[in-house]
Amino acid sequence: MLIRPQPSFDEAYGGFDFPSGSTLVAAVSGGSDSVAMLVSLHNYLARARPDIQLIVVTIDHGLRAGSAAEAEFVAKLCAGLGVRHVTRRWQGGKPATGVAATARTARYRLLCEAAGEFGAAAILTAHTAGDQAETIAMRLQRGAGRGLAGMAPASLLDGEVWLLRPLLAERREALRAFLLERSLTWIDDPTNDDPRFERPRIRRELSARAGIGELLALGHRTARDRERLGREAARIMTQFVARPAPGLLQIAPEMMQQPDLDATTYALRIVLAVAGGMPQLPAESKTRSLLLALKDDALRARMTLARAVIDRRKAAIFVYRENRSLPDWAHLEFDRDWDGRYRIETTGETSRGLLGPLGRRYADLAASPAVPTPILRSAQAAEPAVILAGGQPQLLDAPRLGIRARPLTAPWAELLPSFDLIPARAIAALIGAAIPPDSPYRGHSEGQA
Repeated sequence: MLIRPQPSFDEAYGGFDFPSGSTLVAAVSGGSDSVAMLVSLHNYLARARPDIQLIVVTIDHGLRAGSAAEAEFVAKLCAGLGVRHVTRRWQGGKPATGVAATARTARYRLLCEAAGEFGAAAILTAHTAGDQAETIAMRLQRGAGRGLAGMAPASLLDGEVWLLRPLLAERREALRAFLLERSLTWIDDPTNDDPRFERPRIRRELSARAGIGELLALGHRTARDRERLGREAARIMTQFVARPAPGLLQIAPEMMQQPDLDATTYALRIVLAVAGGMPQLPAESKTRSLLLALKDDALRARMTLARAVIDRRKAAIFVYRENRSLPDWAHLEFDRDWDGRYRIETTGETSRGLLGPLGRRYADLAASPAVPTPILRSAQAAEPAVILAGGQPQLLDAPRLGIRARPLTAPWAELLPSFDLIPARAIAALIGAAIPPDSPYRGHSEGQA
């Protein structure tokens, strides 16, 4: 089938909402997809947004003999376009197993570092409709669930920089036709056809049965359902969840009686993950069983799930970090994550000290007199504390100590898909975390590709 070359892909980039003077980082490997993105994006910006600077970053993973030559190929292409190019290399040893996942993590880390270095407003990658279909197919093999929404068109990395995928609606064939029409070449990565890896195997299966359209439709439906569920979960958390003290969440029992069981389960999963500092939501089945048990107003019990304690009392349900597997006491370091729940920052000069969990003995029971003493003591015991100049542990106090523990929305601290922006904002507001910003790509905040 002949695919008509698209001249500019303006629709893909037309939703950019960046202030004048912004910088964008484009991740370009040298493959057809990323080269097509580079050329079409460069053309678009030159014509429609000359006030935006484009910087191209190539990540050299050092996994193949030809990777350095591929980076040089991109550098020469950028020189011809008059675009700045830099190469970042994945240094250090490489794992014997799980290379693809580890390389992906390293790639995003290096891209984030580059974005920070250049003050970039966003990172752009060239994932296509085919990549999306492959992702959904791989997740489908592992079972149904939220992941069937596929890759989000926009994702917030480390709470700071947006990763945008403007070509998720485009087919690879159209991108290659765009390049061929302009007599432009690209470099094929041999690992894309290596059957030892899951994605190439899935790609071959999709090519054989032409199931891309069905998978993309499934992704769109799941994305819409995920967003609807997120909106309702956000409403439920805002209405029924409070934070009476740092490290302690309080749920009104009425939340367990909400008619939308799916949304209530999702809200409870978020609360548990945040309280426990978990990077993933707890299993839906286990959380639903817990919710059904908590529906019983006569229940008085303490349970644990996802490193969180759920203490059911008559008037409220309290949730806090269990006092196990907490970080050991260590030398105080700033700009680091602690227990998945806090970012330790300095607000001024402070002496060297030790950072660790407060412990029950040093709890400040006057912090929230309305909370039962045993619960407040247990919740505070797992909070970050500091020992300075040989003193006793004390909770971090920014004005007095010059140290701040900034709360994190644990399951989305490193990666927040735009699908989940609304519930992430709701829980961030509840715990005093930084509120995630709007996506800078209009039309991509709700998973529409």
